[in-house]
Order: sequence, then structure tokens, then C-alpha cells
Amino acid sequence: MRWLVLLLLLANLLYLGWQIDRHSRREVQSAGAARHVSPDVPRLSLLAELPQMPPSRARGPGPEEAPPGAPAEDIGALLPELGEAPVVAADAGYSCFSYGPLPEERQATWLGDWFRSRQAEVRSRTSEDPGQRLFWVYLAPRESRQSAMAVVEDLKRQGIRDYRLISQGELGNAVSLGLFSSQEAVNARLRELKEKGFQPVVVPYSNVQRFYWLDVRVPAVPEILEELFQGYPSRYSSVPVQCSEIAMNGGSQ
Repeated sequence: MRWLVLLLLLANLLYLGWQIDRHSRREVQSAGAARHVSPDVPRLSLLAELPQMPPSRARGPGPEEAPPGAPAEDIGALLPELGEAPVVAADAGYSCFSYGPLPEERQATWLGDWFRSRQAEVRSRTSEDPGQRLFWVYLAPRESRQSAMAVVEDLKRQGIRDYRLISQGELGNAVSLGLFSSQEAVNARLRELKEKGFQPVVVPYSNVQRFYWLDVRVPAVPEILEELFQGYPSRYSSVPVQCSEIAMNGGSQ
């Protein structure tokens, strides 16, 4: 009985091997028939098989290539695109706008350059916001950094925490003790400091802020006006004004 089982197992193994070999031969025959190539198609050849080397070709720069050493990011992305100025007819009309307030002078400079590159007349001006009137309390400057640090340690020891040591400028080595908006608040601070043996100084303080404005007279050219409302200037607040309301003095400033 055992020999019969072994014979059946051997027969199964022989049959499986025959089926695998038959399947492989069919795949090879099918692949050969599907890859029939016309004799008109040139064959690929190795360089070593050619009678002579082909002539070399100069490679021109592709549109996707960047020049060597070009930075990944350019600050120009943050600046206005000046570009080439549109042609302005001699009899073109004008539109006038006032831009501002701009908190930084560089913003006014960049915006003014954008308009000047488009043959617009620009006048810049500034205004100041006096802000809130405050009272500044501080201890007069000491003769050295070491003396100033000794004052700071004395303030800490007596429970005064609201202070700042000034390290440079005309008031270097002075100790700032806060800004106060009312007379009552500054009087309370002075009493506290004098009771602990300090002699503070009080001066008026105003947090003045300067703003920048641009008055522009723009040629009424469709290309320029479209850029004005959709391009770089659109990020800043502006109002249209009568051109007679802004004096350009015959040119840009």
C-alpha cells in the first residue's frame, strides 16, 4: 500500500512539471509573434558598431533651466514689478488718487517708484499722529553699568518689579519705571518710590507716529488703470480725488 502511494505522488509531480514546461513554451511563442518588427524600422546600434562617430551638437539652454547660482527665492517677489512703461499719448487724460496712510517709508518709496515707472506724477507727504499723552517715570542714569545694576538689585529687594534697565543712548544706565496715562497714577507711583528712598524723574511723553502719503496723477491709459486696481498698488488703501486738489508743481517729488 505504501508503494502505491509513492507511485501516485511521483506521477503527480511529473504531471505538474510537464504542465509548467508547456505553459512556458506557449508564452515564449506568443511574445515572439507579438514583437514582429517591420524591416523598414531602423535598428538601434551601439556606438562601437558604427563606422564613425556622429557629429556633436551644441546644447542650447532650455526654458526650464535656471542660470547657475540663481537664488531659490528673490526679494523681487516682494517688490512691485516695474516692467516697461506703456505708451502714453500726448493728449491722454489723467486720473488722480491719494494713497495712505502708509506706516513705513519704504512702502511709500516702492509705491512711488511703481507709479513713476508708468509716467505718473507723484507727490509724497507725511503726517504725524501725536498719540496719547503719557507720563514717563524713571531713575536718572548712573555713572556705570555696575552702579545701575546695584539700583536694579535694590528695586528687587524692596519688591518693585515693573522696571527696565536702559542700556544705550543718552539715558544709558537709567532705569525706566513705567508710562502712566493719568496724573493720579503717576502720583501714586511717585509716592511708592519716594517712600522706599528713590528719587524718580517725571517727564511728559508722547508716542508720536509718522505716516506717509502719496498723491499720484496717473495717465488715463487702460493698461495702467487695470494694473492700478489689480496689481501692486491694490494692496494699499486709496481714494480717488480731483486732480485740481493736489498740486504737483509740474513734476514728481
